Amino acid sequence: MLIITGILLLLHLFDGHTEVAHEVIGIGFITPVAFHIRRNRKGLKIHFRQHVFIPEVMALAALTLWFIYLESKQLSLDALIVEKTLNAH
Repeated sequence: MLIITGILLLLHLFDGHTEVAHEVIGIGFITPVAFHIRRNRKGLKIHFRQHVFIPEVMALAALTLWFIYLESKQLSLDALIVEKTLNAH
């Protein structure tokens, strides 16, 4: 459901209602995530010690910085993503 509301927000469909639903569902999602992390803490510690997540974290950081850069140049990032997606062959 969070994915669906996120896509609706990206496409600016039902903005007012979608934004509230997305925020409420997102906050509600925190509890199961916290329980999952607590339950699987031992396995996560092993993964973090082995530096398994470093490439993913670096890719996510680069993507986030790229999005921030585009938004700082006042380019409409959501419109750019929708346009590229619709024009993809």
